[in-house]
Amino acid sequence: MDNTTYGYIFLQKSYTNQNVNGPCAGRWRPSNLTVGPTFPGVFYQWGGFATVDEYNWIVGAGGVVGDVNPNGGRKFCATGIDCSGYVAKVWGVAGPRVNAIYSQTVGDHYGTLVKASINGATGLNRHDSIATTGHVQMFWSQAPNAGQPAFNEATTVGFNRTLVRDRSWTSFNGRQAYRLDALASMGCW
Repeated sequence: MDNTTYGYIFLQKSYTNQNVNGPCAGRWRPSNLTVGPTFPGVFYQWGGFATVDEYNWIVGAGGVVGDVNPNGGRKFCATGIDCSGYVAKVWGVAGPRVNAIYSQTVGDHYGTLVKASINGATGLNRHDSIATTGHVQMFWSQAPNAGQPAFNEATTVGFNRTLVRDRSWTSFNGRQAYRLDALASMGCW
């Protein structure tokens, strides 16, 4: 799982005019996506479920990158990944919607989803997910910055891409964390 996370978070890409401004009806271009500079991470696409290899191939072939429009569903004329697609890819789950994963047993290979306690760093394992209304992210580690936890996610909030960032524990009050028990027992964390 770490290798998948690293692939999404630390990808370095520059984009052409076609990638940034190519035709894609209904697409909202991520505000920080521009031609030329190298960007870290995979850009956010509402409903996106691209692997890093698929993303690289599509970008290299001149495909359109990113879509932050939450209306009208996924645009198949763009590439990227959204928050639930990212968690599903890191967990190795076939379906793109984590809310669907939360509502069912994922299968013997992945185990069942169990609730985890959000009690500071002692209650979470790397790659546990935190579900909120309309968003999901993953615990990464206890960050060195004044005890703030680090989370990895695909987000639109000013970033529009996959990243690792520090968050305060209080931002998770009243939220539920989940882990896949078979992955944890296999030492994947």
